[in-house]
Amino acid sequence: MEKFKIKIYFDEYGKDLEFESLSKSNSSSVLEQLSSSLKAPSIKESKDFFPIVKSKLEFYKSYDDTQKLEFFKGLLDDFQIAINEDDVCFLIWNVNDIDSVTKNFLVQNWDYFWYGPSDEAILLFFNTVDLIILITDYGEIRSNRKFKK
Repeated sequence: MEKFKIKIYFDEYGKDLEFESLSKSNSSSVLEQLSSSLKAPSIKESKDFFPIVKSKLEFYKSYDDTQKLEFFKGLLDDFQIAINEDDVCFLIWNVNDIDSVTKNFLVQNWDYFWYGPSDEAILLFFNTVDLIILITDYGEIRSNRKFKK
């Protein structure tokens, strides 16, 4: 997580964003789970992480403005999957930068995690329900699950 995002949230609310940056060991474990879900060879050391992931995500949708809070709430509604409020979502910025956050906190604070102008891509991995979502700064959304709309 970039420090400016943490500072913006703290300045506005007087408290820290509720997320955890994973250790190298825990990140490696998450990437192994992701590799298994994608049926891809190990991707934890790959320089081509996002192109490999993108090629494995079959379903596509586009959005005009991924920054808005309403975008993210609507996006999760697009899947016919029950994700519990306290289920963990892994935010994969790159193979060396992975954070974890609860679904509820992420939904309520999406606009503090994702900054389209500065973030090129983010991979969301809900390992408890095997949901993988790739969001890009140019409005391309890809997933391993079909969108209902």
